[in-house]
Amino acid sequence: MDTTEHKEIKLDDQTNKVTDSKASCITAVSKTHAHEMNIHLTNNVGIDKAANNNYRDSVPDAPSGRPLVSAKEKDSAYLSWCEPEHCKESDVTHYIIEAKIGEEKTWDVVVLNCQELSCHIQGLKPSTAYQFRILAANTHGVSSPSEPSETFNTPEPLILTSDYKHENELHLATRLVTVNTSDKFEDLYDVEKEVGKGKFGVVYKCKHKSDGTVWAAKVVRCRAKEKIALKREIDIMNRLRHPKILLLWDAFESPRQMVLVMEFVGAGELFERVVADDFVLTENDCIHFMQQICEGVNYMHLKNILHLDLKPENILCIAEDSNRIKIIDFGLAQFHKDGQSTKVLFGTPEFIAPEVINYDEIGFVTDMWSVGVICYVLLSGLSPFLGDSDSETLSNVTIGEYDFDDEVFEEISNLAKDFISSLLVKKKEKRLLTKQCLEHPWLSQDDIDGAPRKRLSTERLKKFMIRRKWLTMRELMSLLRRAVPKS
Repeated sequence: MDTTEHKEIKLDDQTNKVTDSKASCITAVSKTHAHEMNIHLTNNVGIDKAANNNYRDSVPDAPSGRPLVSAKEKDSAYLSWCEPEHCKESDVTHYIIEAKIGEEKTWDVVVLNCQELSCHIQGLKPSTAYQFRILAANTHGVSSPSEPSETFNTPEPLILTSDYKHENELHLATRLVTVNTSDKFEDLYDVEKEVGKGKFGVVYKCKHKSDGTVWAAKVVRCRAKEKIALKREIDIMNRLRHPKILLLWDAFESPRQMVLVMEFVGAGELFERVVADDFVLTENDCIHFMQQICEGVNYMHLKNILHLDLKPENILCIAEDSNRIKIIDFGLAQFHKDGQSTKVLFGTPEFIAPEVINYDEIGFVTDMWSVGVICYVLLSGLSPFLGDSDSETLSNVTIGEYDFDDEVFEEISNLAKDFISSLLVKKKEKRLLTKQCLEHPWLSQDDIDGAPRKRLSTERLKKFMIRRKWLTMRELMSLLRRAVPKS
């Protein structure tokens, strides 16, 4: 590079050089030059050269793929996206969210500084078409925008007979939870009452002593091996920030136990809600519930997380006067990426997928089998693969045969049955994934109020709930017997 003659040098069609008496600046350098740039300097004294690769620490690439829009309301929506490909933690400091209305050409910034890979966008107009796109930013500048999201329409501000509004849904700030080993849980929280018990611990309703906020605390007595599993659960929950997924708030460790403090969801299991005397269950309601479940599972899968224990007990309603749900219990969840070989041998017999029983490779479709079983039970009150024993149930699952012959399905639409049939497929490669589920005609009906609104009988569902609770109690008694030392 001859700085005395001020010659313009073109590295390619998109690159040029600006020079003054003290320096030369090459502008519009592209990513193709990121690995190494060789600089040669000549004058009447001699020649020198140097290599420079500082461009690696520069403006980030655009976030990969399209943002996903879910949990759509008349004035808000939940947005999630993927980081730039080959992104390191230091490459991006924050994200900028832009929105465009309808056929307008201009994009407006709606969120200037988002630290997460998801955001609850509020202040939208009802009955309006929107698109979103994401830009990655750091100290060097802002990336080009991502691909725009698919266009979606915020719904009309209608008041439905069954309440799907979210006035009572908890809106909590999120934070990264680290395990607290210096403080005692009891010093910061008051325990009020036991609200649940399972083979992995006891759940209590508790209240923070300083501000009076109400939480749920899962208390687990455990040894070192169990602590490793609980810390994996904490790691997984730290990555999940979605309206349909239970929020982790705090965690404590002492020599003999760990405590996970989580969002308190006080209305009980989804199935308990729909069998209540004051609830009229219709296929329309089932569509709303399954939409929410699929939105939550879709978000998990975007985060490369498998739940692996989706069942009615792990779907809760947030309040007694609301039909909005939360997915809970990530004790069996696993990290997973497409192409990764993952095998497990655990789960709940009635909801487990055939590939788990056969110890074959699992994937995102493994959760989808469980979603199909939940939907079948919700609509009919019948369990499609239930046998007289766990071994018979597991055998029925591996065979993979079920039907819609019971008279209860005479009241169920063909679209609903097609949705179930697209999930309860023995060949896992043929099952729908979450995005396809959300696009299925049964779940994606524009006018959900036009879906079947005839009351569905919940008598079978009540019997299903009684049997499930009895099985849970039997498991707990078995665990207690094993825990009591023999004399």
